[in-house]
Amino acid sequence: MSTSDDKWLRRVGAEQKLLDGVTISGSIGETPSGAASTSVSAGFKRSW
Repeated sequence: MSTSDDKWLRRVGAEQKLLDGVTISGSIGETPSGAASTSVSAGFKRSW
């Protein structure tokens, strides 16, 4: 919820495991001004 005008801001995201320990995620949402905000990230986690 945006505190400036009490407007609900929509956002959706997803995460996918690609290989052993490798993940990619992304999301898209809207800002209080109505513009789109996007994000993409990837990660690698390995323990031995």
